[in-house]
Amino acid sequence: MKQRFTELSDWLSWQQALHHTAIDLDLSRVSKVAQQLQLERFSAAVITVAGTNGKGSCCRLLREIYHLAGYRVGCYTSPHFIHYNERVWLLDRLATDAELCQAFAVIDQARQATPLTYFEFGTLAALWLFQQARLDVVILEVGMGGRLDAVNCVANDVAVITSIGLDHTAYLGETRAQIAVEKAGIIASYKPLVCGSSLPAVVRATASEREAPIYQLSEEFNYTRHADGSWFFSYQDRELNQLPAPKLAYNNAALALMVVEILRERYSVSYASICQALRQAMLAGRFQVGEIAGRRVILDVAHNEAAANFLYQQLMRESSAGNTIAVTAMLADKDVTAIIRELAPAVYSWHCASTTGPRGLAAATLTAVCQQQGLVAYCYESITAALAAAVAAATEFDRIVVFGSFVTVAEVLPQMQQTIETTTLLNESADY
Repeated sequence: MKQRFTELSDWLSWQQALHHTAIDLDLSRVSKVAQQLQLERFSAAVITVAGTNGKGSCCRLLREIYHLAGYRVGCYTSPHFIHYNERVWLLDRLATDAELCQAFAVIDQARQATPLTYFEFGTLAALWLFQQARLDVVILEVGMGGRLDAVNCVANDVAVITSIGLDHTAYLGETRAQIAVEKAGIIASYKPLVCGSSLPAVVRATASEREAPIYQLSEEFNYTRHADGSWFFSYQDRELNQLPAPKLAYNNAALALMVVEILRERYSVSYASICQALRQAMLAGRFQVGEIAGRRVILDVAHNEAAANFLYQQLMRESSAGNTIAVTAMLADKDVTAIIRELAPAVYSWHCASTTGPRGLAAATLTAVCQQQGLVAYCYESITAALAAAVAAATEFDRIVVFGSFVTVAEVLPQMQQTIETTTLLNESADY
């Protein structure tokens, strides 16, 4: 097949301009191409994961569990930090440039004149690669919302909704109830729903309408954490005891284990595989701790109010002899005031930077929001400059927390990859 491009970077640049807008929540285009390529149904078990926070953690742990159990696994997540390939896990590795280019060429030919967004194009390419690999388990992370997200063109066997908070309000609605309607759109008729605790009633109502069995944390299943960090998971008469502390949040781990329980008759998983997965499954940018120029640096992608609250709790639980210095850059469509308000009690000074692109927020605007709350804030045009100033200002006892978006963390991550520590998230009830 003749390809439009031979380099992955060229494909990605072209895709960004293919559709007139970066985000266009509408299943009609992506479903049309999926039907053309027969990508709507898999013989594999399909697990679709939505949520304001926590969906990446849940996907990562499910991927690890089924991979360690010996199954053929595909996992699609977004966004990526450094390389686009991070979005597509295939069998036991990330998809290669050549595989992605081949998949893009297939989608390009099948779409004909149908304009696809960057996310839609990538989703279809991942699905095509998964179809070719003859997988046992396919894990799909929703990009935004659920009902009209591109991954929802695929029929799932289990739907997971980790949490619901205020984010992407311009697209999903301005209230938790409105956003819940969009998340609940992934619930399939007669197929199980696994969900976190304290979700809006509309989620349970939608599941009931579609006759989807409901497994809600703290209702149908639960977990208990012990003082030493170990924990046990319980569902009906089933218990998994003395589980090791996860590197990811406990309740996201519990959601993943509930999915494993639901699919147990189809795909059996040993206790040993679960324990090993809990010990080693990690995600970049989730309270990652390392060093830059001898200064302690924490990376976190927190970019909405709920995630900022969780980051605040983590900072308060981790002992620090000095001050906490924030380096932050955010997107303009976020509730910047609420995010800063959540973290303000833990932060001594703020180093604010600009983000670029159509959703970018100027550093001057971010700095002004901080100063309006009576905070000590400084303004820089780039994340690199803000970080350099924070490192220069920090003493050996201080810590620097870099947060605000995936873009912000991606700027800093390569500088500290060699020093990153393995950290267990401490908040028992976190939905991050």
